[in-house]
Amino acid sequence: MITDSHNREWKVKVRRTGNRGRYLKIYSYPDYKQRLRASADKYKSYLQITSDEWEVFYRTAGGVNDSRARAILDKLVGI
Repeated sequence: MITDSHNREWKVKVRRTGNRGRYLKIYSYPDYKQRLRASADKYKSYLQITSDEWEVFYRTAGGVNDSRARAILDKLVGI
């Protein structure tokens, strides 16, 4: 779980597949009403993120606290 600047919680799943490449699945929590996809490899019409931004969430999912995660999340959810 990651909290944005407005204290809303988001569940972020970090994914990598052969077809889609590196991407994030982002859901508002706990209602799951807002769903976003962000790609570091320009997959379809997903929101575009950089490789470095994807890496921040990858490390965050692994338990590393990175202060940049909130700023990136704010950008993705439109804050």
